[in-house]
Amino acid sequence: MNRFALLLTIIFGYTLFANVNSQIIAPSAKYIGLTNYSSGKQDSIYFFLSETDIELICSNSVIGNNFSWYKYDLSTDNWGTSSIGNTFSLSNISDGGYKVEVTNNGTTSKYICWVFVPNVTGTAEIHTEKPDCGFLASSVTNATPKILTYVDINSSTKTSKTIPYQYRWISEKNKIDTIVNQPTCDLEIYYNDNLSASIGIGKEQNELAILLMDIGTIYVDSVKAIKAYFTQKLTEEEDNTTEVDPETSAKLEYIFNAFPETGQTTLTGDTINTIFTWEFFKKVGDEDEKISSDQHSYEAKYSFTDEGTYYASLTVSNDFCEDIYDQAGEIIVSDTYLLVPNVFTPNGDGINETFKVSYTSIKKFQMVIVNRWGRIMFETTKIDDGWDGKYGGKMAPPGVYYYDVVAEGYDGVKKHKKGFLHLITDHK
Repeated sequence: MNRFALLLTIIFGYTLFANVNSQIIAPSAKYIGLTNYSSGKQDSIYFFLSETDIELICSNSVIGNNFSWYKYDLSTDNWGTSSIGNTFSLSNISDGGYKVEVTNNGTTSKYICWVFVPNVTGTAEIHTEKPDCGFLASSVTNATPKILTYVDINSSTKTSKTIPYQYRWISEKNKIDTIVNQPTCDLEIYYNDNLSASIGIGKEQNELAILLMDIGTIYVDSVKAIKAYFTQKLTEEEDNTTEVDPETSAKLEYIFNAFPETGQTTLTGDTINTIFTWEFFKKVGDEDEKISSDQHSYEAKYSFTDEGTYYASLTVSNDFCEDIYDQAGEIIVSDTYLLVPNVFTPNGDGINETFKVSYTSIKKFQMVIVNRWGRIMFETTKIDDGWDGKYGGKMAPPGVYYYDVVAEGYDGVKKHKKGFLHLITDHK
């Protein structure tokens, strides 16, 4: 993107126009605006990057025209009496109002425009304030907005407007790229970083339409702000040889990680006294009952053994700040239970003759069993049905088969279990 591209909308309260109703043009101007006189024809205002870029051209430059250029004197509120140029163009000039008188065959036409270079007054610097517990307050100092002054010649009314600077802050490490209208900005920075700033006017998406100054970059090594955040997930379920009593509630073990994306072990730029405190709560009516708070690492595990609704809370603190996060979601422990065996022996002794699941509180169910070549040996949607080891009325060969079981409890809890099963029989 060309950061010096002409904007479709100008931010200074002037109206931008594509075809200027004036005989004075300025091809190298970056902004083109209009005055805001109380009545009558408006004059052009041209914005330039620097005084060396200023060039005004009178488009009424036919053969036989004579040109006289004058500059408006704001101290006397009058046009200068001496011409400062006598050709169709004018350059090497500064801010202010300019008039060109074009004379041909005794007839004189007058055209007026205003020129402005919105440069930075002062030496801009970046500095950081003491952060609160989530944001680093940064600011730019010693940058004074410039004042644009123009005069309605007909009424002698003088208008002065401050051209507001805009500030672009960039933090590549924290993926921050923002433009603000004020010299201060609360940036959400949690690690040491190189923080850069620039001053300009007019923004076009994330670019300054006119870049006035790259202020520079500072290394922010004093950031102590922290942010608590974590994700939660079930630990790997135990294999299906584990015996679980179906008369009790299911046991759920969760793992909680404060750094789900980066795997970092600190939330700050340094490790000064960073403390992690995990707390686990059970909802009892309208109350939240704390059930544990004895884990102090960026990663935690906890087993929920009783039926109920739970949630976890993480507090991260250091010598400066503290932040709490408890919005990872509720953990529901219910009596929905499903256990799939991994072996059965249909040999006619009356023991373990059928491959079927153990369960409590299951509403929906589907089980498919296939052999090693993917052939479906048995399938059912009735949870009390089981495979007797036969296929096509004959006993299947002993060996390893594969099961896929999908179920849903009456409490909405869904289960999906799959794995290998062993068919053991005396059948040859």
